[in-house]
Amino acid sequence: MTMNKGTNLYKMNLDGSSVILLHTGEINNLNVTEDAIYFTDPSKNNSIVRCNLDGSNHQQINEEPSNSILVDGDCIYYLDDQNILYRFDKKTKQKLQIGTDHIGSYNLLKGWIYYLNKNDHNHLYKMHIDGSFRKQINEYVTGNIIIYDDLVYYLI
Repeated sequence: MTMNKGTNLYKMNLDGSSVILLHTGEINNLNVTEDAIYFTDPSKNNSIVRCNLDGSNHQQINEEPSNSILVDGDCIYYLDDQNILYRFDKKTKQKLQIGTDHIGSYNLLKGWIYYLNKNDHNHLYKMHIDGSFRKQINEYVTGNIIIYDDLVYYLI
C-alpha cells in the first residue's frame, strides 16, 4: 500500500477503534509491507525511514532525497531529486541506478518496471528491474499509470 503525504502517522482497526500514534511529524511516500513501514521524512532531507509496524525502531535507510518509493520484497525503489530511478537492496545495503531516463509515475509487476518517460513526452515504457530490455509501449502523452491484475491502466 502506498500513500503520498501527511502529518503524524496513525494506525487503527477497520472499525475505527484502537487508534495508535506511530510517528509524529510530516511524512511522504508512505509504504506498508507485511513487516514494516517505510516513508520519506522531509526533516531528514526526504530520506527513506523504516520502522516496525508498531512505530518502534525508526531507522534511516539512506541520506539522499528520495521520492515515489515502492517497496518490493528485499528492494526499495525510489526516484532521486532528478527523477532517476534507483533500487536499494535492504539486505546488502547496496544502491543501484536503474537506467538513465527521467521518470514520472512508475509501478512494478513481475520483474518489470512500467514508467512514464519524461525524456520522451511521458510516453509509457517498460524495462526489466535491472534496467535491461527497455521498450516504449505506447505513443501517447500519458498522465498516470496503475498496474492491476496484469493490466496497465493509464490516463491520456
